[in-house]
Amino acid sequence: MKKFYTLMLAALSFLGASAQTETEAPENDVDLNEWTYLGEGSYADGLLIQSISYGATQPYSYNVPVYQNKADENKYLFYDIFPTSYLEYSYFTQTDDKPSQAIFTIDGSTVTAEYEVYLTFYYSSPVEFKVNGTGTHKDGVFSFPENAVSANLMGEDMASLAFTASLSAGNEGGEEGGEQDINLDDWTLLGEAEYTDGILHQSYGSVDKVLDPYQVLAYRNKKNGNQFLLANVFPENIIKNISQWIDFGLLDGKESNLILTVDPTTKQVTAEYKCTVVEYWEGEVDSDMTIDQRSNGQGTFENGTITFAPKAFVIEFENGYHDSGAITIKLPEGTELVEENANAASLTITVKNEEGEAIEGAWITFLAAEYHTNENGQAVIENIATDEVSGKEVDFSVFKDGYVFYEGKADFTNGLNATAEVTLEVEKITLTISVVDEEYEPIADATVEFMGKTYTTDAQGKVVIEGILGNEVMGKALVLTVSKTGYETNSNDEFYIEEIPASAMVTLKKDSTTSISIIASDSVNADAKVYDLNGRRVAAPAAGNVYIVNGVKVLVK
Repeated sequence: MKKFYTLMLAALSFLGASAQTETEAPENDVDLNEWTYLGEGSYADGLLIQSISYGATQPYSYNVPVYQNKADENKYLFYDIFPTSYLEYSYFTQTDDKPSQAIFTIDGSTVTAEYEVYLTFYYSSPVEFKVNGTGTHKDGVFSFPENAVSANLMGEDMASLAFTASLSAGNEGGEEGGEQDINLDDWTLLGEAEYTDGILHQSYGSVDKVLDPYQVLAYRNKKNGNQFLLANVFPENIIKNISQWIDFGLLDGKESNLILTVDPTTKQVTAEYKCTVVEYWEGEVDSDMTIDQRSNGQGTFENGTITFAPKAFVIEFENGYHDSGAITIKLPEGTELVEENANAASLTITVKNEEGEAIEGAWITFLAAEYHTNENGQAVIENIATDEVSGKEVDFSVFKDGYVFYEGKADFTNGLNATAEVTLEVEKITLTISVVDEEYEPIADATVEFMGKTYTTDAQGKVVIEGILGNEVMGKALVLTVSKTGYETNSNDEFYIEEIPASAMVTLKKDSTTSISIIASDSVNADAKVYDLNGRRVAAPAAGNVYIVNGVKVLVK
């Protein structure tokens, strides 16, 4: 610790010098779409607090958003663990305004921590975190001992105090304040929005005052693409002691949320604060607060930014009211309105083969309806009901004879005009041909001609042809020819392959023109039953004629 304070004094000595270039941090690699939002948890800073509060010996706890990993339920993400508001009066800043986070992984009763930190010390030195030990887990609380984490500041290490992180911040609600009426299953996470508060921090009548912007999570309504939710718009670490005249807090620890509805035509915005903020007096709840938007105080939407002018809202307490200041909300970059009919969405699916060529006539199944691709390999599906798709990933399938069946999802989470590109793989077909006689006995050594190649049946009368390209044969009339000496050739130019794997049975009949026995006239037994080819009984067979003797064709010489 002594080394750390020496570093602190050294840093103070060059604060007035020329600014140095800030170290560039890597891109934030946490994708919130891979996590499920659980609500607010509690995180205790046992490391930076030592410099923020000049060598404090106790960690400082505040609320942060907490998520659970969708793929691994034993992983928890504590997001924005060092918010700008917490660092405001410290020697630390967020590098490139990127939030830091910690991932805690549970293994039985132990827990390990993984930090992704974007902090700069004295505007010039990046902060590197090291995790040296594991903590314990019990009843949703992660406890880490002293020295479990260290930070490297300007080449020197500083060890942490003992600290905890809790999955619950007491925001489960209570009877007095009523249940939270925001169901995040109805909303799609967009990312972080910047919120500039003109409501809580300003004193009575001082509507020109606003708080420095801070980050809150923004969502889009799955059924109405032009409705947005700012979750926990008044976090406890922001509103605590926000005014020299008034003490604010959260009723029963519940969050306050803001719902913004934008008219896509006029770009006018109406707001609804679902507020649980209360006013305290000498540690006791003095008055509940409500926030109402004035009819003449409409907000405006422009390029992803929503603005409310001063006095757009009236803030009411039991002991009086006051007007709001200006409010500015910058939605996550790239957030656009749904300009088309709010009750209609569209999906364009493009289908190609592995060479990038368009596939015409592919069958598309989407929302229990069927469509076909055109000559450009596209199927354009319009007038889709918004409530069927908005904010969702919706299943669809693609089928074409000769190609592998495809299943995918159309992504409507970022808007109502979705697109999907599909590459169909050619199906490889195995064809088994069985050759039999009229008694269904296998015929070995028969010759099979198919698609320009010749094959020979085995002892079981079979030929197995592998690797046939499905797109070359499925649904097409093919020529299959089978022959063998002593049998009539069987040739079919309308042979179709309809199944994968495929099979065919070919029957060969004995050839009547080559199955005639030759006998002498005196070899015909007088007792034999002899018939001509018209089936009439013959008493005296004549030489040179063909008869049927005892069921067999014979030529009498």
